[in-house]
Amino acid sequence: MKKATKTAAEISERLNLPVGVTRITLAGTRQALIEGHRGLAGYTPERVTVRAMLGEVCIDGEALTLSAMDADALLISGRILSVTL
Repeated sequence: MKKATKTAAEISERLNLPVGVTRITLAGTRQALIEGHRGLAGYTPERVTVRAMLGEVCIDGEALTLSAMDADALLISGRILSVTL
């Protein structure tokens, strides 16, 4: 496990990317990819609250579903109306 973390840190350093940052990528109003999360704080079809490195990210919308989730990233699908940090 330490080797994977060290490799990620080395890659981030070489690419001049910050380490330990939560990144949110929106694909229009239909999908949100959140990388570097710390788990779910809440989940309903109208709101998904994700623990981030420096607080929480709230995604409000309609028919929201958790399409995929692993230790580093999660994918939320549905009609996204707002993202609040």
